[in-house]
Amino acid sequence: MNWIIDANPCPGVFYGTPAQDGFLLRIRTPGGQLTLSQGRAIARWMEAWGCDRLQVTNRGNLQLRSLGQAPSPEIFTELKTLGLASPIPQVDQLRNIMASPTAGIDPQELLDTRPWVQALDEFIQQQRQLEALPAKFSIGIDGGGSVAIGTRSPLSWEHRYNEIQLSVVASDGANDSENDGANEDSSVMVHLALGAGKQLHDTGRLIPPDKVVEAVAALTQAYLDYLRHAEPLPKPGRKRRMTHLLADWGLEQYLDQATHYQPQAFLRGKPPSLTPSAGAAHLGVHRQRQPGFAYIGVDLPLGQLTLAQVQGLLELVAQVGSGPLRLTPWQSLIVANIPETQVESVLQQLQELGLSGDVSPLAIAACTGKPGCSAATTATQTDARRLLAELPQQIGVETLETPINIHLTACPKSCAQPSPAEITLLGTADETYHLYLGDGQDSWTYDLGSVAVGDLSLVLGRVLTRYQQHRRASEESFTAWVRRSQQAGVRLQEWQR
Repeated sequence: MNWIIDANPCPGVFYGTPAQDGFLLRIRTPGGQLTLSQGRAIARWMEAWGCDRLQVTNRGNLQLRSLGQAPSPEIFTELKTLGLASPIPQVDQLRNIMASPTAGIDPQELLDTRPWVQALDEFIQQQRQLEALPAKFSIGIDGGGSVAIGTRSPLSWEHRYNEIQLSVVASDGANDSENDGANEDSSVMVHLALGAGKQLHDTGRLIPPDKVVEAVAALTQAYLDYLRHAEPLPKPGRKRRMTHLLADWGLEQYLDQATHYQPQAFLRGKPPSLTPSAGAAHLGVHRQRQPGFAYIGVDLPLGQLTLAQVQGLLELVAQVGSGPLRLTPWQSLIVANIPETQVESVLQQLQELGLSGDVSPLAIAACTGKPGCSAATTATQTDARRLLAELPQQIGVETLETPINIHLTACPKSCAQPSPAEITLLGTADETYHLYLGDGQDSWTYDLGSVAVGDLSLVLGRVLTRYQQHRRASEESFTAWVRRSQQAGVRLQEWQR
């Protein structure tokens, strides 16, 4: 195999990640932006490799699976030229920069974050020293709009955690006297949180908008300082992450070290008011901030697109829109900049491609499973497709005001979805799942026991039908109903029967 660098535990583009059915290739798309030229190149490679589908991941990456050979040197060169791979292969392993997929078109956003995504990606690509960071080092940027990155969504399964989380907030100015009143007139500031252990830790720091790149550079330098002096982890190839850093140094020592490099970038400020976003706000038809234009959020079952769908989408964007396809961290995509007069035509063309602009009542996520993962106990992709086909026939899905999230994972690592699901199916043996209910703090709390693959649709149908019949109001969430039922002494295991 002609890979450029040695494999990392996380998939990348310059090395193949082996699986039972071939190699996995992951392509970073910073901020989820995929231009027409980039998309057409990927479609061309798929055709040449005999790859019939790709997948949008829960970080807005693209994954190609079942590859039998490495890309040629010419393809690696083209990847770099197109901006789909770092000119320094060793830093391409770092996680994709995550941002709201509606940046620049969301009428409610406080600031367009796309320039930061570009500047931060360029910074990372030019710093060879950043290869010392763990591959799961990540940056998330939230512009304060109706489509949120972080934890602003009322749906906990939509939450996305990054080691460095930057959120634009309305501000009356920072209140740190040591900073000589810098940016006191700014109408917005950038709140800094640090992600560790699947939660975001408030730092009590605000970053002036013109200091964002400098602040991230200082945080990464302080991170590197920690790694140089920390004891290595016992498992070879693993690097210490933010959770280790905060446990060893503590929040204030880390921030003090970063402030040493950029004193003007970190201002002490009042706790920000993070405005809640709307759940599943990116799906369906929405007006843009640009008058006369709309965008359509397209649901992708299991995040997958066939080669024909990729080619059709690229033709559609070329015909009616301008700008890139937008990939979301919820395994869906957005077609933007559509003249409002053409929305119905675009919806019809999407339908002809087998895609929908409607909000799906079932938000099903599944890890790779068998045969794509050596650690898998169940064929989660196959089982999830079966649920998508059968479960709507078991329940009256039209009465579900918000999508019900179901997560199938073939091992306890929960790779497909980092946030807690309302319904979790954990593969425990061939053709068997363990069923848990409850998200947020209740995640994995309510245990309904084992369910055979052939009974999944029937059992989940019974549970969701009970929810529809016995919830107090349409606003009562699935998890709230489960918690209330448990507190009332209802034997949840009876719901299987």
